[in-house]
Amino acid sequence: MKKSMLLLVMLAATQQAHALSGSAADAPGWKQFGNAAEGFSYGVYNRADSFTIHCHPNKPATINVDIMSVGKYGSQDYQSDFVFEVDGKIFIGHRVLQDQKSFEELWTALRNAKELGVYQREKGSRKFTFPTANIANTLPALGSPGFPCQSQETYDAAVLDEDLANIEPLKEGDVQLRKRGNPYYGKTTWNKYLLDITSRSNRMVITDLKINRGSCTIDPKAKLPFRMGFGGKITLSMQPADCNPLEVTVTTLGGEQTLSFDQ
Repeated sequence: MKKSMLLLVMLAATQQAHALSGSAADAPGWKQFGNAAEGFSYGVYNRADSFTIHCHPNKPATINVDIMSVGKYGSQDYQSDFVFEVDGKIFIGHRVLQDQKSFEELWTALRNAKELGVYQREKGSRKFTFPTANIANTLPALGSPGFPCQSQETYDAAVLDEDLANIEPLKEGDVQLRKRGNPYYGKTTWNKYLLDITSRSNRMVITDLKINRGSCTIDPKAKLPFRMGFGGKITLSMQPADCNPLEVTVTTLGGEQTLSFDQ
């Protein structure tokens, strides 16, 4: 009997401990997750809504916002854009992490934040608020040892430095260019021709692509630079949709090649 009572007491104590730890985990305020090897996430919840900053090694920082009643938003191009307000200062989700100056301005504002609100990009959208409790203790100070977050600009500069240190000089035949008819012409698109670029270099970085004859430009959705290994391939459409490229100059970090097509 005494043994049974002791077990019941221990079980009750264990359940109480779990309840307390669960309450602490659900308490409002900013928290840090992760480690130096895999990266850190800094985030906060407001009921089912969340605002999270992700900082991973050798990657630019990103922001994800999940608002249950309206949807998911983020700082990356493929995600729905959003606007957020820190103590009255407005930041645009897709822009704020791009250049180093904007990134530092945001980080400083967040570490001192008293109010944080998120809006959809649509005019007149409602404001969704998030707690700022413990944010200064959670977000590391700019320039602190092992600071894990970087802007897109800083990341791109580091990648370019690595490219320049390891790039191979461009040789004849390294760039293979093919013009072909668009199989979807007249069906889902009016782009008549496509350009296929194939790399025969182990490390190629295309920094510019100019169509010299044919009154064309590449589709602005295709963002330079293009990084390609051996056998890497990209396919580009052009503007205006009915243009016919006749000569193309491809500029890489290792050199330049001009290639021509028959009519």
